[in-house]
Amino acid sequence: MRIVLFFSIIIDLNSFFVKGHEYLSDSSDFLIQKELPKKALFIGAGIISFAFTTIAKAFGCDVTVLQHDELVLKNFDQEFVSVLIEINKKRGVSFFFNDEIERISSYSSIR
Repeated sequence: MRIVLFFSIIIDLNSFFVKGHEYLSDSSDFLIQKELPKKALFIGAGIISFAFTTIAKAFGCDVTVLQHDELVLKNFDQEFVSVLIEINKKRGVSFFFNDEIERISSYSSIR
């Protein structure tokens, strides 16, 4: 699984203080990978995350979006956002709201 972290501002992944943050990728990494992973977890539910969720799902990736609160695409009409979330759920995207990350482990360390 590829974990991609999205912020509405540029952030250094080394300043993301969660145990295991070294296993995270950012949107730049997503754009230069040679092939999409079979599964992807997008942390954050902003405009960039939604764009990449759509791309990844269209190419057959199993996509999960994790958001720390309930504010998805906070600068957009929330009625429209609710419809967009439902459309994506019907396409198979999983959403988790009001969730926090405690730690991240490499896949090989949890087998």
